[in-house]
Amino acid sequence: MNVPHLIASLGALYDVKPHGGKYTGIIIALGVPALVARRAAAPGGLPADEMHVTLAHLGTTAQQQDAVPLLKLAHALSTLAERTPPIKARFGGPGKFLGVNEGQDAAYLNVDAPTLPQLREDVVQAVEHSELIVDVAHEFMPHVTLRYQQPGTPHPREVAPADPFTFPTLGLWIGGNRVEFPLGSAQAFAKADIDHADPRAQAQVLLAQLGGDLTRIDAETQAVTQRADQIRQHHQRAFEAMATHIPAVRGSALEDAALHHSGEAAGAARATAP
Repeated sequence: MNVPHLIASLGALYDVKPHGGKYTGIIIALGVPALVARRAAAPGGLPADEMHVTLAHLGTTAQQQDAVPLLKLAHALSTLAERTPPIKARFGGPGKFLGVNEGQDAAYLNVDAPTLPQLREDVVQAVEHSELIVDVAHEFMPHVTLRYQQPGTPHPREVAPADPFTFPTLGLWIGGNRVEFPLGSAQAFAKADIDHADPRAQAQVLLAQLGGDLTRIDAETQAVTQRADQIRQHHQRAFEAMATHIPAVRGSALEDAALHHSGEAAGAARATAP
C-alpha cells in the first residue's frame, strides 16, 4: 500500500495530523484530551499525546495491501462521528495486562463511559462494511495504557484522576498519521446527512477510486519491470549458450547479437554496481 498517496487523499478531505515515531499499526481510537492526558501520564511512561482508548485494531500498514478500503472506512467514520455526540467519560480503577509487551506488563487505567460499548459496535460495523477485518484476539475493555514496566513493579497510578472529561474526536490512526473526525459535528452545525448528491461524498468516491488506481498501477509497474528483467536474463543465457556451442562467423548477425546482449549485460552490471 502506498501510504503517502493514501494520506494525501485523506488530507484533501479530513484533518490529518502527522505524528512521529515508528508505529506502523492501524487503529481506530479516541485520543485522550491533552490536559487530561498530562495529568494521568506516568513517569517514564507513554507520552501524553499517545494516550488513547483503542476501539478497533486493524493490523499494520505492511499487512494492508489496498488503500481503497481505508478510504471507504474514513468516509464511514466521518459519517459516524457526525451523528455521535462527544463521549463523556472518567477514569476507573488501575489494572495491568501481564507480559503483553516482550515480557513487560502494561499498566493501565480503566475508562468508564456508558456510550462506549455502542460506539465500539458502530465502529466494528463500519470496518466490516469497508471490507476490513477487526482484530478480535482480545475482548473489548476500554482502557488507557500508561506505561510498560517490568513484572512486579507497582502501578504508577494507584489512584486515578477523579475529574470527568470528554473525548472530542474519533480517530483513524494509520502508522504515523492521525485522521481526526470531530464528534457531534452534525448536531453542532445542523448539517444534513450526506447523500449521493453531496459534492463531498462524490469527492470521497473519486478519491477512493484514485487510490485504488494508484495502487494497481504501482503493482502493475513492478510486475512489468520484473518480467522485463527475466526476459533479458533469459536472452543473455541463451546467447551465451549459443556462443559456447556454435562458433560465430566474424561480422555475422549471430556475432552482432551476441555482442549486443553481452553489452547489455555489462551495462546492467555497471548500473547496479555499488
